[in-house]
Amino acid sequence: MPTWGIIIIVWICAGMAVSFVTRKWMAKYYIEALKIRDEESDSDPYQRGFKDGATAIKMYYAILANMPDSQWVLTNCMKKLDTREKILETLNPDQLNSLNS
Repeated sequence: MPTWGIIIIVWICAGMAVSFVTRKWMAKYYIEALKIRDEESDSDPYQRGFKDGATAIKMYYAILANMPDSQWVLTNCMKKLDTREKILETLNPDQLNSLNS
């Protein structure tokens, strides 16, 4: 095999090794950074409430395929609706019937 072929193979292997090591190092850094950010956002009541409200509205939309009305939002304000079961408990019988049909 010519010298240039060996050089290319070594270059590719070295690049893969550097890429692997960099990804592992950066993954540890970003995982720690994201944990810190999540802990900081949970300490701020406004951020926590905003995240909980956005989650509830997204789940409502995913289940019923339409946006909740303002009465539903006001009724379920200050509640953590983070599971499907909790969302279904907040629906009235007409909404549940339309969901099943």
